[in-house]
Amino acid sequence: MSIDFDLLLYNTLRRVLGHVKRLNYPSDSSIIDSFSQRDELSIIRRIRQKGSINVAFFCMSVSLWKYETLFHQMLKDARFNPIFIISPKLDIYKAMKKEIRMMKEYCDLKHFPYVDLKNSFFYVGQDISKYNIDIAFYTQPYSRISCREYYYDRMINSLLCYTPYGYLISKMKHNYVAVLNKIAWKNYMPTHVSKEIALSFDPTYKNLYEFGFLGYDMYKNCDAYKWGKEGTKRIIWAPHYSVQAGGWIQLSSFLHICDFMIQMVRKYENKVSFAFKPHPYLYPSLCKQWGRKRTDDYYRLWDSMPNSILYTRGSYPLMKSSDALIHDCASFLLDYMYTQNPCLYVSLSGHLNVDTGQDGIDAYEAHYHAQSKEEIESFIDEVILGNNDTLIDKRRKVLNDHIIMPENQSTAQVITEDIWDSINTQE
Repeated sequence: MSIDFDLLLYNTLRRVLGHVKRLNYPSDSSIIDSFSQRDELSIIRRIRQKGSINVAFFCMSVSLWKYETLFHQMLKDARFNPIFIISPKLDIYKAMKKEIRMMKEYCDLKHFPYVDLKNSFFYVGQDISKYNIDIAFYTQPYSRISCREYYYDRMINSLLCYTPYGYLISKMKHNYVAVLNKIAWKNYMPTHVSKEIALSFDPTYKNLYEFGFLGYDMYKNCDAYKWGKEGTKRIIWAPHYSVQAGGWIQLSSFLHICDFMIQMVRKYENKVSFAFKPHPYLYPSLCKQWGRKRTDDYYRLWDSMPNSILYTRGSYPLMKSSDALIHDCASFLLDYMYTQNPCLYVSLSGHLNVDTGQDGIDAYEAHYHAQSKEEIESFIDEVILGNNDTLIDKRRKVLNDHIIMPENQSTAQVITEDIWDSINTQE
């Protein structure tokens, strides 16, 4: 039996770093207590005296990054001084290396100033104090997923902000009352429903705002990604990462249909081009399930067939040039409504598998549904190739009812002005 050295390294690092984390990371309650006891108004007054506001954006993955338009808005505004902090989620070393490389390439492409890790192998961040951060945005709100140098307690003299990396379809409590939600100066919620759900979990929230979703800004502003064979329909397959039994969330149909989707690519070679758009956490999850070699072989296969591609960057350019989506990711339920194209939700149980608010319910009902491989192929044959789309009116209604679209300006502009106005008026 061959040894998967990458997985061995991964397990060793997790044991070593896990031990260090247990010793050095503060508890959730101590973080919340520290932030509740600090003098926030004095921080606001200090920032108010400055010529420009230093804003740090801690990024875990380009695929999860939804702050692009906000970063760009601040970059061209003399009142702000934004900086991109490379802060990948601790995972398999190969996956982390790829995320770091993609973040650097992304920043170079967008001309965004960035801060690299001090040591990527041992996941050591820079001394963040030297950047004099006034406001910090994080990619995800959860505990102990960023490196120790960039953890929340290092931001005790800064104002923290957060907007979800996707629509909060699930009503799971951890989406609304995580540590960052509790200590943030501002939580920018993507929909009216998400704000209402947050308040149902904690009626004392005073830091919830609803100005729209920055992802919608990104979709409107991005260029369509060019892909697919000439004259074919372009279908995205975007599988969730929850492939392991016993995990905290079970949405994935991947293990059941992964070989079947390859069959579909080959069967419809002259009619359909497929894009494999995996959740960024699927690769490390599959490495644990399959081993690295089988996972790498599967990913490479998608890049080797004449009518398929592997796409691991931000989803909006791909969505913009697609004709349809097949997925089992809750956040895409609303995201793909931007395109108004047909979409299929795959659920082996025959239902959504998560408790949702009204926005999620409406978006799910605007999807076609598949519980079997035969129903997936029927969607390809009848809805996409046969142009028999019966749900277009439902998708239009979801877009009108649940997607917040500020008039005459972007969500990024609204958030930028809200921050500036709050700094200069809050007493």
